[in-house]
Amino acid sequence: MISGGAAGGNVPRVLRLGRTVTLRTHLLLLVGVTALPVMFVAAVLVSRVVADNRVETERRLLEAARAGAAAVDAEVQGTIRALQGLAQSVRFIDGQLADFRGQAQRVLATQPTWSAVSLSRIDRQQIVNASRPIGDPLPDVTDIESFDRGVRTGTPAIGTLHVGKISRQPGFLVRVPVLRDGHVTYVLSAWITSDAFSSVLLRQTPFPDEWLRGARAECSSHGRANPSDT
Repeated sequence: MISGGAAGGNVPRVLRLGRTVTLRTHLLLLVGVTALPVMFVAAVLVSRVVADNRVETERRLLEAARAGAAAVDAEVQGTIRALQGLAQSVRFIDGQLADFRGQAQRVLATQPTWSAVSLSRIDRQQIVNASRPIGDPLPDVTDIESFDRGVRTGTPAIGTLHVGKISRQPGFLVRVPVLRDGHVTYVLSAWITSDAFSSVLLRQTPFPDEWLRGARAECSSHGRANPSDT
């Protein structure tokens, strides 16, 4: 009787346990079935937001690249025009180096991107540097490829990005040949540092942070070798 009573007393507990497990299972399934569509919709929305952000970022970078290219071209063309104007006085340079240096210094003061301006013979020897006193020894030109290209073609030439010997900063050279009777006799060179050039561009064109980070990395990677100025 005791055993029977004990057995009979266990049945409700088992049934209650079965009902509890079944209820929990149903609740879990209900939550899962309810949450799954929400999670799916959330995943789709997140995917769309990420895609939209990527498209927007790409659009901003493309617009910045176009605006930057236009600003760079305008600055370089402005430098070429200023050097061409200065070249007009070089035709009368014989015996007047001090006068030409003074004029070069005045032009240099009007060009915020220039760090130095120099005049060289076609044998690659500098004869005037606006940043050095008359009579100081001047080095041979560097970035020979752009110098020789200007002499060979008789047209302006843009040098490659490198570290300057004097400024110790990354930059590049803009060359303008000086012609006499159709022949190149001198080459004018403007040394433009990356910092000065970028500061002028940033005042003209609002670049996104992604573009600026890439540009700085590119300048750093190119500016670790080939030290030279003009």
